[in-house]
Amino acid sequence: MDSTAQAAPIRLIGLPGRFAEWGLTWARDIIAAAGAAAPDIVPAEPGPADAAGGRSVVFLDSPAAAALALLPRLGDPIAVARELTRLLAPLPALLARPETLLVRRGPALDLPATRAALARHLLPDAPPPADPLPCEAGFDPAAPEPPLSGQMATLARQVLQPMFALALGDGQAPVVWPLACFYAGDQPGEQAAPVVETEGPARILYYGPYFHLPAGRFRVDVQMFFSNDVPASMFAAEIVADAPLARIEFRPEYGGLFQASMPLIVERADLPIEFRIWLLSGTLSGQFGLRQVLLTPLPGDEEAVAA
Repeated sequence: MDSTAQAAPIRLIGLPGRFAEWGLTWARDIIAAAGAAAPDIVPAEPGPADAAGGRSVVFLDSPAAAALALLPRLGDPIAVARELTRLLAPLPALLARPETLLVRRGPALDLPATRAALARHLLPDAPPPADPLPCEAGFDPAAPEPPLSGQMATLARQVLQPMFALALGDGQAPVVWPLACFYAGDQPGEQAAPVVETEGPARILYYGPYFHLPAGRFRVDVQMFFSNDVPASMFAAEIVADAPLARIEFRPEYGGLFQASMPLIVERADLPIEFRIWLLSGTLSGQFGLRQVLLTPLPGDEEAVAA
């Protein structure tokens, strides 16, 4: 590695919480212990600037720990999930780069081995510290997961955990947008009810959640409920970011549970995504309910999508 590359600032990226803060201290202590000229360590976020290259270190704690760190500041569990999806969505592209080192908190984290790997990443030409550093004393990488409850626990399990798996490249389960993250079209800003009356003019019935997704291809399954007096009505489900991304129209033939599916291509992980359910024509009666939206990642060339 040439001296110019070694002197360039190294970005340290992490989810909110103590682990990323501790990681910044650890990286700076490793540089200080080496006693060598070294690049700056710059706290940063993942994003479109990653395309410019440069070395990064990503410190990843669990989604539950990050949610617990954000909740006192943001207050609203949906706002917490929105912020964490914004941070998680660009990570698959960033972690796929050879210039990125991932450090993940968990029982498998070997402090001496990770210290050596981090030192080689920060200072390729200097020997890594052989002895533990002061900041390592008392740090427990196997500390238990913090407990979450209520809406925050639901969003962490259904939204954030699958997003975390996608970031690490082993995501098979769908990202679920549950009813708990949507708003009522008839009462903007209010959390959506399980069932709404369709009587009235054409309008939006459900909208939200303004979460982010990684660049890639998805199958979107919208799970809904219709009452027996709704089948004459036309509905639409659509997904938009800075432009329309996907849309499907449907007319239920009978009451009961119903699932509509459509393909989705996400090209930009930095844009929040809105999902909407429309009633396309006025109706005299009926009830409609949104259960959840499942977004299943599909095999494909994510790098081509993100280009």
